[in-house]
Amino acid sequence: MFELFLIIDIIMAAAAILGGYYMRFRASKDETMKHGLRISGSLKSREAWEFANISCGRSWMAVGVIEICLGMPIALLMYWWKGESIAIALLFVYLEFFTILLCVSVINVSRNISDKFDENGRPIKKGVKHDQDRS
Repeated sequence: MFELFLIIDIIMAAAAILGGYYMRFRASKDETMKHGLRISGSLKSREAWEFANISCGRSWMAVGVIEICLGMPIALLMYWWKGESIAIALLFVYLEFFTILLCVSVINVSRNISDKFDENGRPIKKGVKHDQDRS
């Protein structure tokens, strides 16, 4: 059973790294914006789209690398040191924590988009108002 959880954890970490790489470097560059992080804020403009994909891609790659470099060795050490039942519980907790981190990164990017871009997807410049805002 430990091996199954370990394989699932490795697959999820690899998927996060590959998904993050895709978002960061290979997200759609055309106007359709079909492939990448498709959230309401990122679809408003090209700048918001690029910001969302670069930010989220960076986060996903970091989480995946940390999981492989830190989570896997700790799980293997626990398996050899404490036994299979403790290691399975640890891997299950890792999987849950890993999934939460990926979801939080998407939420964080969504919040950052609302802070850095207006409702039309234009970048907000500090101290400068858009023509629409002036009355």
